[in-house]
Amino acid sequence: MKPQPHLLAIALMLTPFRGAVARPIHIFSLTEIWDMADLVAVIAPESTERTNDPMPPATDGRRSPEYYQGLNTRCRVLGVFKAKENPEGYREGGFEQGSLTVVHFAYKSEDKVGGFEMNGGHFIYFLLPPENLAAIAVQGNAVGAKTSGPELGRSAPTYLAFLKADRDRRFRPVSGDYDSAFSFRTLVGTQFGDMFFATRGVASPSAETNSASATGAGTTNLAPIPLRGPMRLVFPTNSSRTVSDPHTEAWRFPQRRPPFLAPAGVTNLALCKRVTSSLGPSFSGPLFRVTDGDKEPGDGHLVELPAGEQWVQIDLERSSQIFAVVIWHIQQRNAPVFQCVVVQTADDPQFRTNVHTLFDNDYANFLGLGAGEDKQYYEASDGKLIDAKGVQGRYVRCYSKGSNVSSLNYYTEIEVWGLSGA
Repeated sequence: MKPQPHLLAIALMLTPFRGAVARPIHIFSLTEIWDMADLVAVIAPESTERTNDPMPPATDGRRSPEYYQGLNTRCRVLGVFKAKENPEGYREGGFEQGSLTVVHFAYKSEDKVGGFEMNGGHFIYFLLPPENLAAIAVQGNAVGAKTSGPELGRSAPTYLAFLKADRDRRFRPVSGDYDSAFSFRTLVGTQFGDMFFATRGVASPSAETNSASATGAGTTNLAPIPLRGPMRLVFPTNSSRTVSDPHTEAWRFPQRRPPFLAPAGVTNLALCKRVTSSLGPSFSGPLFRVTDGDKEPGDGHLVELPAGEQWVQIDLERSSQIFAVVIWHIQQRNAPVFQCVVVQTADDPQFRTNVHTLFDNDYANFLGLGAGEDKQYYEASDGKLIDAKGVQGRYVRCYSKGSNVSSLNYYTEIEVWGLSGA
């Protein structure tokens, strides 16, 4: 008899697994775990060690305590949002010295777990600081420099933790030992060797405020352009800061850009607009990615053009007043410096009428568009913002000629902020 796949699937569903016991899982809201917590803090795990702590017994069908391993993770405290006044074990736990210990659990090795556990534990597995990532101070000091106060920008995985003070001077997850993961939110972590920030604003913004010096716009009724960067920020490592060139800006720690002011009502005119290139179709990746609003790092989000002088061009569909252009080439751990970056606007697609150069760091005039006086720059997750000063134009063209780490040309996203048809 020929096997029937649907009957096999039903049989597997009805077959009891050894030790398989379903249980309801309570998903904790932020409000709920906030109210339950003695301490809400930003922590950076430094080390984890095994303990002999037994998993507390349960009455909902979970396995016996022998299948779980107790762990102590020592953490630096980077910032505090809530602290219950003198909870038991709070002072004795060493918190006032800027560190604490979290007790949590995990499964033992597979040969000891022995079988399948339906709706098993949601345990927290802390990431520890990668050895190959440098500790860069937020204030832009030298590599490894010490700064006073919480170092929220250092290259170590960090978490927002919701904790209960225990009687033994340690802290436990408010969601319980078995579902401890619900008591933590990853703020900074690692992925494929890169650092990423799951929330914006890890580094403090500068007090400086930029304002668009738009022609004829005046200085009244200005508002910050609502710029948004990618959610995952790639953290450059030591090896990337190797360019020593008077034509290149100094490397800076990735941080939140100061507000850029422009007349109220500006929008990203480039969003979902038609993109063309010096090659016609792109070499790799569809051209619509340049204006699709997706700035996330990775091969699936960018356009690749071959070596040599290349450009991409955006048709805004009508002549518009432009106040800023923001470019994301590629976000990598080696923070490349792209060469011969030139940004121009024009009234026609051939760039013969009303051509304006907004940015030009082609200091040697390789492109033949004139020697530029702007500096080359390291690629960063916040992109390169160019003040367009209210120039009028319909087409925006961005040139490049490879980078210091690759002869290829990359574009992740281009935004053009302005007033359509103005």
